[in-house]
Amino acid sequence: MNLKYLFIAIAAFLSAISAFSSSPVVKPKAGGIPVTIKADRAELERATQQSIYTGNVRLERGGLTMVGDKLVVTRNPNTKEVLAVLTGSPAKIQQLPDATVKDEMRAQANRVEYTLKEQSLSLIGNAIFARNNDRMAGEEIRYDAKNGRVLANGNANTKGGVVITFTPDDLE
Repeated sequence: MNLKYLFIAIAAFLSAISAFSSSPVVKPKAGGIPVTIKADRAELERATQQSIYTGNVRLERGGLTMVGDKLVVTRNPNTKEVLAVLTGSPAKIQQLPDATVKDEMRAQANRVEYTLKEQSLSLIGNAIFARNNDRMAGEEIRYDAKNGRVLANGNANTKGGVVITFTPDDLE
């Protein structure tokens, strides 16, 4: 499964949202597509460079939508690393096709972690990733974009494994 496009969409979102931590004004980036965040509560703390959104969190940017109970975005002032953690029951991400992405992609898990510098996306707890009709499910799915590697783990406690469903390309 190609998670590259979902990674690109989330990277663009984090580039834009990290402005919340370092500036009092949101500055749209990556083509001028604005980020809209709706939540019951928002806490933006300049000193810790952290943004916390709680209650009915919905983030939209172009064709990207993220929905969860809580979103925490932290920017390390020394390394400039940005970490975003979205939690929910489940937390959901959807990327609709647009000018940069041709396939619809969906992901959900109890916890979604993304690091901008490391270019890693982790779906933790009841993880599901789907692209069109292809689907991967497990307790945990980790995507390392730098190395183009996907690692999926089942749940050893419940003896649940990893399930991958895909539609082979037409060979004609």
